[in-house]
Amino acid sequence: MEKLQNGPDKTKYNAVPGALGDWLGDVDKRGFEIDEIALKVSRRTPVGSAIMDADLFNDLCTFVDDYRRGRKAGSAL
Repeated sequence: MEKLQNGPDKTKYNAVPGALGDWLGDVDKRGFEIDEIALKVSRRTPVGSAIMDADLFNDLCTFVDDYRRGRKAGSAL
């Protein structure tokens, strides 16, 4: 995470929570439904609907990996 906060990807790093918030706000509009167990495809979900944009998914993976590396590095101190 240190690299992203101080490096050239700072804007992208800071954009991830906003993009995730937009995605969460649109989940019901895309025909998916959430219950007490999971986010699910419903009968009103159009065939072939994308669950999540690949760029957002990859950015989230990077975000989480960087967070974990930062936590691991912090615990070593």
